[in-house]
Amino acid sequence: MERWVLIIATTMLLILSSCFGPNSNEENVNVEEIQEEHNDKDDESIEEQNQQQSEEKEKLVVDPLPTTFEELELLPVGPDAGRVYDHSERTREESHEIVLETFSDLPDISNNPSQEQLDYFYRELLKRVQRDFQGPEHIKREIRFSALGDPDIGDSRYEFKEQLNVIVLLDASGSMANVVEGGKTRMDAAKDAITQFMQELPEETNVALRVYGHEGSGSQSDKDRSCSSSELVYGFAPYAESDFSAALNQFQPAGWTPTGLALSEAEKDLSSFDGETNTNIVYLVSDGIETCETNPLEAAEQLYNSDILPIINVIGFGVLGNEQNHLREIADRVDGIYQTVNDENELLEEFNKT
Repeated sequence: MERWVLIIATTMLLILSSCFGPNSNEENVNVEEIQEEHNDKDDESIEEQNQQQSEEKEKLVVDPLPTTFEELELLPVGPDAGRVYDHSERTREESHEIVLETFSDLPDISNNPSQEQLDYFYRELLKRVQRDFQGPEHIKREIRFSALGDPDIGDSRYEFKEQLNVIVLLDASGSMANVVEGGKTRMDAAKDAITQFMQELPEETNVALRVYGHEGSGSQSDKDRSCSSSELVYGFAPYAESDFSAALNQFQPAGWTPTGLALSEAEKDLSSFDGETNTNIVYLVSDGIETCETNPLEAAEQLYNSDILPIINVIGFGVLGNEQNHLREIADRVDGIYQTVNDENELLEEFNKT
């Protein structure tokens, strides 16, 4: 019996020694390594899930294309509209290089793109090159303006009253020195078109010309001076050739663009011509956006809603992209016509609609 007890005790001792002997540490290490490996896999799985969720969030969002004329008309002009395809001053090869450089930030679709990627590429490209679309609202304004004097219009602004008064607000900022087709500067082309326009108005019309941004320079040090410059150089008076010519020769393109200031000053110029007895027309001619923080939208609305009851039309001279959006927004705020022109003849054509 004692023998069997000894055998059982020896066996138990061997079993316990195998569990708690030198090899037990290795087994514990193996268990820890397995646990760490399991944790690493869990971390990788979580990271993959996070990455997948992030990619789902970053999926390409394709804006819907316009489905009506009204929606198309509301699209803003793209920042690269009319700029990268201009062959007038460069070769086709040079234009090709500019196109590649301009749109290099768009997604690469050269390697079997998905339909979603193609749709996204097309929509983003369209945003960049979208030109100004003149839809039904623009046409209605054109028709209404062409019917100036018709008593059936139903808007007293468009009735012929005792006196017709026309004022042109001319941007004289430095960029008006840029040359247009035909070799003239924008400023010289504008002066010639305005002169022809004034000559063709009825003799009894009171006309005026106000310039803005014509003092100082385009440098930062001259900004305050330039942004506070706006001057009524002619009128209100009937057109007189020699006096008007002298007024035009007083200024050249110089500084910044205080469009809001010019509109505010025009309200003062017209303050004695109430809308009950006067038909008042304002033309704002500019080749760029406001650069002086004089709030042209607010100034235009204030002028429009005053007792002067003016018709306010806006002409963009050689403007591109966002500059068109800015000037068109001014016209939209006052229910006026916006038109982009590129040379003297087109500018005169817009004036002659009066």
